[in-house]
Amino acid sequence: MCSRAAAMRLRNLIEPPRRSFTMKVMAEYSYLVLYLPRGMPRDAARRLLTDHAEYGDWELARMRLNPDGSRKATLRRQIIRQVRTTSLPPLPPIRR
Repeated sequence: MCSRAAAMRLRNLIEPPRRSFTMKVMAEYSYLVLYLPRGMPRDAARRLLTDHAEYGDWELARMRLNPDGSRKATLRRQIIRQVRTTSLPPLPPIRR
């Protein structure tokens, strides 16, 4: 009699292990870069970014505070591509 481990090794040599995985497609994004000057109040910057998020479906990808006090905001939104559906095959002619 073979041990269970030996039987598993023998089965792996005969039959490759089954792998079940799903591949995820990387999302595509479009980007928008906003430059917020040094004198802009924080509340006004927040309002501007909120408007872009609510009405333009943008999300904040990166916010950078420069040494001079200005801010650079990078917004992104996902590009949704429509998938063409295949048309149905033509129906066979009706014979009478």
